[in-house]
Amino acid sequence: MELLLPHFETSVNLSEVRLSLVNGTIESLPETLRLLGDILKILDMQMLCIIDGLHWLDDRSTNSILSELLKTLRNGKVKVLFTTTGRSASLQLDVSRTEKLTIESLNPKGSDVRLSGQTLAL
Repeated sequence: MELLLPHFETSVNLSEVRLSLVNGTIESLPETLRLLGDILKILDMQMLCIIDGLHWLDDRSTNSILSELLKTLRNGKVKVLFTTTGRSASLQLDVSRTEKLTIESLNPKGSDVRLSGQTLAL
């Protein structure tokens, strides 16, 4: 919300009552995602969102939550980068092969990165 102008007109409900429904609990997640989606739609710029360490959230119990978060972010003007160690079960169904980049190994000297059969010098 910090990226929105201080004063603007919109048909989106950004009332104090609606914002108070977002309280960090799992029960408030559906409203939180709806609010996030509404805010992303009224932004006048494209954004980059980096979610690092997705493996800490990657669990069968979070699959649907992460799927809904990804759908919400994709419906807005947001480019998303998820980083994770290993393969993410949560993202397997929602992210296509062409959207994935797998780093197989990193040269200890930090000069080369091996990407699925190709080596890139850094």
